[in-house]
Amino acid sequence: MYTNVLERHGVRSSLTRPGNCWDNAVAESIDGGTVDMLDALGYEW
Repeated sequence: MYTNVLERHGVRSSLTRPGNCWDNAVAESIDGGTVDMLDALGYEW
């Protein structure tokens, strides 16, 4: 769902290696906040 939206807008996401939860923690936190904000604004997924 979220990755489809990224692809439609030409944004490439990156994935970390399995088992390393800290290297993307900041980015994932920002992503989660962005999704919450878009949901609050009524963005259609």
